[in-house]
Amino acid sequence: MTITEVLVLHHSHFDIGYTHTQPVLWELQREFINRALDLLEDTADWPEISRPRWTVEATGQIIKWLETASESEKERFSILARQQRIGISAMLAHTTPLANAEQLARQIYPIRHLRDEFDIRINTLNQHDVNGIPWTMVDIMLDAGIELLTMAVNLHFGGAVDNRPSIFNWQGPSGRTIRVMNGAHYTMFDQLLDTHLNDLDAMKKGLDTYIAHLAKKGYPFDFLYLTTANAPVCYDNSPPNPDVAGLIRQWNEEGRTPLIRYVTPELLLERIKMIPAGELRTMRGDWTDYWNFGCSSNAAITRVNINTKHRLHTVDLLRAVNKLNQPVIRQIADRAWWNLNIYDEHTWGSYNSLAPDTVFSRVQTAFKDILAYNARELTEYLIVNELESLADNPDSAYHQDGVMIVNTSPDKKTEYIPVPDWWFVEGKRLRTARFGWNYRYEQMESAPLYGPVEINAHSWKTIPLKKLRKAKPGAGMKHGKVNPDEKPKVHGSFISDTVIIEKYFIESDLYRMEYDSPTGRITSLYDKKLEWQVIDRNSPWHFFESVHEEPDRLVNPGRTALYARDMIGEKYDVSLWQTDWKALRCGPVRTLECRVDVKPDGVSLIRQFEMNGTRDFEQVITLQNHSPFIRLTARFYKEDIRTAEALYFTFPLSLPAKWRSHFDTAGFPVELDEEQLPGACRDWVTVESFVSVHAAGKGVTLVCPDAPMVQVGDFNFGRKSSTINRHENPLLLAWPLNNYWDTNFRASQPGFIEMTYLFRSHGAFDPVRNMRSARSAMIPAEVHPALNCRKEKTGCFFELAGPEAIHVLHVKPAEDGDDMIFKMISLDKHEAKARLFVPGRRIRQAFLCTTLEENIHPFKLEKGSAVMKLKPAQITTVRLVLG
Repeated sequence: MTITEVLVLHHSHFDIGYTHTQPVLWELQREFINRALDLLEDTADWPEISRPRWTVEATGQIIKWLETASESEKERFSILARQQRIGISAMLAHTTPLANAEQLARQIYPIRHLRDEFDIRINTLNQHDVNGIPWTMVDIMLDAGIELLTMAVNLHFGGAVDNRPSIFNWQGPSGRTIRVMNGAHYTMFDQLLDTHLNDLDAMKKGLDTYIAHLAKKGYPFDFLYLTTANAPVCYDNSPPNPDVAGLIRQWNEEGRTPLIRYVTPELLLERIKMIPAGELRTMRGDWTDYWNFGCSSNAAITRVNINTKHRLHTVDLLRAVNKLNQPVIRQIADRAWWNLNIYDEHTWGSYNSLAPDTVFSRVQTAFKDILAYNARELTEYLIVNELESLADNPDSAYHQDGVMIVNTSPDKKTEYIPVPDWWFVEGKRLRTARFGWNYRYEQMESAPLYGPVEINAHSWKTIPLKKLRKAKPGAGMKHGKVNPDEKPKVHGSFISDTVIIEKYFIESDLYRMEYDSPTGRITSLYDKKLEWQVIDRNSPWHFFESVHEEPDRLVNPGRTALYARDMIGEKYDVSLWQTDWKALRCGPVRTLECRVDVKPDGVSLIRQFEMNGTRDFEQVITLQNHSPFIRLTARFYKEDIRTAEALYFTFPLSLPAKWRSHFDTAGFPVELDEEQLPGACRDWVTVESFVSVHAAGKGVTLVCPDAPMVQVGDFNFGRKSSTINRHENPLLLAWPLNNYWDTNFRASQPGFIEMTYLFRSHGAFDPVRNMRSARSAMIPAEVHPALNCRKEKTGCFFELAGPEAIHVLHVKPAEDGDDMIFKMISLDKHEAKARLFVPGRRIRQAFLCTTLEENIHPFKLEKGSAVMKLKPAQITTVRLVLG
């Protein structure tokens, strides 16, 4: 195929940090848009074919610009946008799979305002630099009027899907498709054509070389698409480049071929629409990201950010129910979501993160962290404010009658609730105090437990204090010595072979767990109902064993052992992963303590170890009362280690070969390998809530409320696997910490770190039940004082009648008022009928909506309920207008 034209998109690649600290960056991006306006107006009389165009790569750039733009500047922008001289990509920022479905939708929300502001369509979305985007994004984009997704994957410590550059139809879980420009890495027009030399002959040589390279790969189209910034001085966060504009004009006026012309994303879409539909392949699967392992280089703050999302989920539901959606509260909630979304952006550290003591690197780190902290504290204010309203608490009182429990999760919960002793004593109570850290956390952590209390899904309950009953420890739990004469063999050099080993157990209604003392190693985990030994007892690794990993110092101790970067190779899509890299892995060096603790909510095995790279390393394994999940907590002080290292927790599983695995991302369960795009990351995945491994009617699920990175099958980092080996007895790995990236990450993360996982065994994998139980485990129940509580009361926020396969992902107040917005998905294979009812409220109207909450068509109302049909595997937005 002869290339007849080169389409060039001119932009400033938007890294929120990395090259500049965040405050500087935002001001520079404001300048860049103003400079772009000047460049476009100054070149208005250029020949049309060479006339420059500019693209605002992410709406975050223009949102900040609009905060200070004058009316005349807005009008200049609007005129140029309507002339298709300037374009806007629809996404807030270049995101990561930390973002859930609600966040992905919210990152598109600004285009509704921008479409009105500038009277333009905004029907394309760019994700540059990042290595993937969750699968449900297909439907989220389509329902926002987006027709084209443009990816520009950075291969550095990553990987691209398919044989790029390519154009294909990406099929979402629902079966609908969106066009994808699977483009080269951004700035490749500059890099391939050496535009910094200001030499047309050099440009011609570079372009011919690239075209020849594509011809060998069988590139089928007669046009190329590349992007330009201001490389090599500024690849990222760069100003408009009038020099390249001059080169393109000169190239065209000299009659050189192929023709080069600027495009906006909308013009690129117009060109792609000219390709006959039958010439584009359709590919189905999750675009699983590589780069998000950077979030594990900042584990403590990532945990804060993830936990905040669970509580902001509760806040939004209570805001919708309480009808207290005052402008100031809406603004606070918007700020919380903004901070969460910007934290989840793909920039984890500075360009010189290997020098973490520099002022620049420290400032970058501080501003990244403050996003998560700001989101958390704004959410703390919001949730207490809403709980106060729901409990109808006075600002000041001299008594407290009861306690309120709120469950916004999709499953009934059985809770042991903490109640401080002084709640039973009369004395002054102030609303202000109930917002305090000591009130919300310190006092609750040390308070006696009461219950258990059952509370239905999506509901609240108030209980008078006098009706509470203090929980008794150890109910239904057993622990003790297995057999004082049994002395099993100890593997390896974990402890001296001369030490006498005794075997002990802890047991609940569901599990019997046996362990060695004094090592603390788990030797058996037996599912009593399934009569199944869950763990592989012959594995060199043990249940919830901590493993320190680093490149073999005798081979290559540096990060080049993992990835040997060559920018020339990356220009031509050569993968530079060192897939045969040699690792050193070591479990705990020494056991310091192993003991059992019995509390009302379960029996715990507490283990303390000496562990490489850490101090004061403690693990708590709890068989919980009234829960199928084993709670696994690790807490330790991480030492300031700046050489390449990682930390894992191992789960050796007793499963046959050809096992399967599922993980959830942005509201949908994805099957490993089978439901992933070719070339997407398989060696590690980011889970929204869970990962499951299963075969032959048995399986396990790991829920990850604090640390989202996992590996399935074996230690896989850097292997660049096209598929995961399905050997028998796979190893499931939680992967909470690493510092493997050689830029854009934290070189070290010293200080206190705590994280919790939830593990359970079960029968045949059921995606519906797994999604529901995992989401419920992620969303904590809220316990709050109820000052005026003479008798027990219960209430339900909403009722959903229909197949269990229907999941309510999020409930919130409408962006344009007090209506209720529901985000739902059905995992059924067929269209599902559902009824939605809000107790105590009259539904006046109900509508199917776009992602942007624009009404599409009404739903029927029957007997006070909204009746709707949900298409399978498609996120659906519903508006309820309430009386």
